[in-house]
Amino acid sequence: GNTSEFSPCTQATPAALSSISGRVLHAGSPLSGVTVTLTGTVQATTSSDANGAFSFTDLPIGGVYSVRSSRSGFVFRPSIAEFTGLATAASVEFNSEAVVRIFGRVTDLRGALVTGAEVLLSGGISRTARTRDGAFSFHGLQAGGNYNVSVLISGQNFGPQKTFLKLSSDQRADFTAANSPGVIR
Repeated sequence: GNTSEFSPCTQATPAALSSISGRVLHAGSPLSGVTVTLTGTVQATTSSDANGAFSFTDLPIGGVYSVRSSRSGFVFRPSIAEFTGLATAASVEFNSEAVVRIFGRVTDLRGALVTGAEVLLSGGISRTARTRDGAFSFHGLQAGGNYNVSVLISGQNFGPQKTFLKLSSDQRADFTAANSPGVIR
């Protein structure tokens, strides 16, 4: 029959899509199990596979995207990869460094927490922290480094510094006063 009364068929044009993919490496080797997060026009999360690879597909062209990687015990470079007006498939390579922390408490002879003690970190880097509620922490230290930690408080001896050689995991360094504060007359 006559089909002139029907409108012509049109085919829908699919939305233009692209992707962002990449790899996560540690010391040049693939790093699996890293959480990779996409934010922006589309939000998604995935993990790097055994080859360190990850991908986000079906991303609208022209979108704005940020990609971050995270895993406990590591910092990543770049810390974030940004793609503005994504036009074609893009990629990023994240390189990781293992990091550790040294943390602990400072107490007096009675076991009471000491607030305001100056805790010094030396070795590959130098940092100073003041105890808050008796606690201190040095985060983001490069794994494999050598570090010394000591406590300074006027009139009190907290014993020798604590030394950590080739630090490979988080370590606790507690300090207790070895004597009472002296009275100066």
